[in-house]
Amino acid sequence: MAHKSTLKRKSYADFGNTSEDGVKIKTEDNTAFAAHKASPKKKKYANSGNSSADGVKVKTEDNTTFDAYKSSPKKKNYFGQTSKRIDDNDNDVKPVPKDNNIGRLLMSKMGYREGQGLGKDSQGNVDVIADLSGEELRRARSTSNPFETIEKGMFQNRAAMKMANMDAVFGFMFTEPTDESSKPLVKQNELLYFADICSGPGGFSEYVLWRKGWTAKGFGLTLKGANDFKLDEFFAGSAETFEPHYGDKGLNGNGDIYEPQNLIAFRDFVLNNSDKGVHFVMADGGFSVEGDENNQEILSKRLYLCQFLCSLALLKTNGSFVCKLFDIFTPFSVGLIYLMYRVFKKVCIHKPNSSRPANSERYIICKWKKCGTEAIEHYLFKLNCHLDYLSKENTGEDIIEVVPSDVLMADEKFCQYMTESNNYIGKRQIVFLSKVKAFAENPQLDLNQPELRKECLKYWKVDVKTRVAPFRGEASHRFQELISKPNETKDYFAYKPKLLEEDNVQELDHILGFKCMILGADNDCNSSGANSFTSVRGFFMGLGRTHIYYWDGSSSSKWIKFEAKFELSPSTLLYGEYVQELKGEGKAQRRIAAFHIIDPLFIGGTDVRNKCFEERVSLATKFAKAVNKSSQPEYAAVRMKRVYDLQRIHQIFLHMDMKECKSGAQKVRLCYELNSDERFIIPFGLLIVNTVKQPWIVRWSRSQGKPYYFNLKTGSSLFDFPADSLADFRYTFSNRMLWKWESDKYLMEEEVDSDNKLSRHLIESFVNKRKP
Repeated sequence: MAHKSTLKRKSYADFGNTSEDGVKIKTEDNTAFAAHKASPKKKKYANSGNSSADGVKVKTEDNTTFDAYKSSPKKKNYFGQTSKRIDDNDNDVKPVPKDNNIGRLLMSKMGYREGQGLGKDSQGNVDVIADLSGEELRRARSTSNPFETIEKGMFQNRAAMKMANMDAVFGFMFTEPTDESSKPLVKQNELLYFADICSGPGGFSEYVLWRKGWTAKGFGLTLKGANDFKLDEFFAGSAETFEPHYGDKGLNGNGDIYEPQNLIAFRDFVLNNSDKGVHFVMADGGFSVEGDENNQEILSKRLYLCQFLCSLALLKTNGSFVCKLFDIFTPFSVGLIYLMYRVFKKVCIHKPNSSRPANSERYIICKWKKCGTEAIEHYLFKLNCHLDYLSKENTGEDIIEVVPSDVLMADEKFCQYMTESNNYIGKRQIVFLSKVKAFAENPQLDLNQPELRKECLKYWKVDVKTRVAPFRGEASHRFQELISKPNETKDYFAYKPKLLEEDNVQELDHILGFKCMILGADNDCNSSGANSFTSVRGFFMGLGRTHIYYWDGSSSSKWIKFEAKFELSPSTLLYGEYVQELKGEGKAQRRIAAFHIIDPLFIGGTDVRNKCFEERVSLATKFAKAVNKSSQPEYAAVRMKRVYDLQRIHQIFLHMDMKECKSGAQKVRLCYELNSDERFIIPFGLLIVNTVKQPWIVRWSRSQGKPYYFNLKTGSSLFDFPADSLADFRYTFSNRMLWKWESDKYLMEEEVDSDNKLSRHLIESFVNKRKP
């Protein structure tokens, strides 16, 4: 059963440590929630935290003990359902009767009266539309909604447009997040990380990727099946930087957010593959409740809970959260919102114009997650575990509240906001239901929908485009489109690196301007072809997803389809190498394909050729993180090569060691260790590039203790970077040098007979004489 832990599966306790007395929750007014120890007789879910048969106990400062959540016989519990018509006088509405139902008492105290927005029946929709046929209802609904023609635009579904709507209304708080002082939360060299949960087929993510391109990295969790993520339908925003995951068992999981093990696995995956969390989480969960619409809130309660829980597990401090809700009148739903109100600095309930006005859909928007929210996260996890137990054991019981009513009622500001929000949305539903009736009776009514659509898209900053599949075209044509500039020659693409030898090492005399990196492919071009079984260096063109092409740079060869599994964003052009990384030694050794970026030209259509080398490396490093897919072991890893200052060449040899290799004539080889996962490569040589354009060189100021730029022609010197010293891609590529490592003996620390070959001892001696 799911609640049992085994050696192969993490127990629920892995989600967070609890004390002997359980999870403690303290609100701003110092009200303390303390989950008491599990009863010894209650073995179920003991691993997940401490719960008793009656649920979690809460103790306040005055030592009053009560249930933090209550279990009761399972029943449909929506409050104040009447057959009130939309034209009834509000004065005739009766107060909620006084009884022992905690939900009714809570709603009564919060100002609700029976029949006011507590379900679709109570809003009068049965009387308004009961006599309409399905076609009449659909037509009337479409024509009566002033925003109906906005539809999905260039995206795959309406959800994408809803996200565009909400992002714009809240000042692009999701795609351009800032802190309370309006400083960007995403640094220049960082990715914008996000998670998309219960959101298949992926409209929310398609919008974000359209808005941010490859600079955003997304992780998705949703149910497998008909409503899975449809990455091939991401026409507006390409999906190379989006990575679905399905919880326990990864890509082979089921994606069910209810299952505690899936929550644990997805959390671990996201935290391990991001910068320890995401900047925002989007949740759009829902399911068909046809025939039982008035119970939608009750049926969705666990979905609300799990989406809230998942967001807290993934978000960084100051992160944001948006989640679809429906009616929010029950103590369970209101209690969950109250916890979010305590966890985030700003919370609101919002119904965007792109959401059909006559339905109960709305969104909770949470901004700036606070520090130290782990206790509430653990508490919600335990609630889900208990719901899981009640469901699987078919006990006939349910949890009807998560925060005691007196705690809620003590916060007048919160109660007033919830009351006003529900009243406003409920009244708005009533108005639009009456419009549905009016438009059904008079199909000639018109709302000037095209003009409203135009104004909305302008305000949301969404392009007015027809949805069309992206055209990939030919790699050669795309290459010409990218690099075409007036009076620019393309012959330098065929330049091979100059071999570094003992008689020309003096060309590195001004070492402070040089960078270097290890190469793994044993050829600089391969006109005979390229596939997943060769190591090859050259130019790689991405046309989207796995549509990748290779060219060796020579005028006599053509772009050819590269048969290997990794993904590059459309209009990406990179100089790099496809290599075989190794893991383990001897017979247990495995060969793993990888793509290493050496220097980028275009990334996702952005021209980076004229940026300085260091900035190009930074962008390529960021891009590699975005497109790398650790969840798919059959995919080649994508990395930016580690770059060293030539003056610190000794650091390279610190990462080298002798390894027993399974294949090749030489069984024991000197190998270069990579940063991750104990992988290494057999090095082919050292590529050296000049990052300062002549006649400028870099020297060291002994008096100032820092480098400066010196012009060999004019004799002028500057501490600030001179613009004309920038080494663009063409310069660094055309002037690169290759120290080819033909034998391990020349790389040993001890001095050896070099046979007129450049050795480690010689190059280190050369560098040591010239470095500061």
